[in-house]
Amino acid sequence: MTRAELLELASELPEISVITDRDATDIRVAGKTFAAFPFGGGGTVIFKLTLDQQDMLTASEPAIFRRLDQYLGSKGWTKADLERLDATTARSVLRLAWTNAAPKRTAAKYGIGPND
Repeated sequence: MTRAELLELASELPEISVITDRDATDIRVAGKTFAAFPFGGGGTVIFKLTLDQQDMLTASEPAIFRRLDQYLGSKGWTKADLERLDATTARSVLRLAWTNAAPKRTAAKYGIGPND
């Protein structure tokens, strides 16, 4: 998967904004970043997940997902290898991250929740 392909998948989610500053790009909902291409990150994307979601993904797909360093990783930030990420998995993790960041009212407006 490429950055452009992941951004296209992210654009399927409601009320997102994409903020680019130099080489870094944040994908946000209601001003909260839920995914990002970090500055100098090369072929990686990071997602803001719950710790349970992070544990599940890093255990089930260790070739794709890794916890970030101690501080950010302990907050749920999880790194994914873009080259190994397929569209189905990308859609799923984008939706999880979007749901974690979106205000409850926004999620309810579009019928998107953690179990949908």
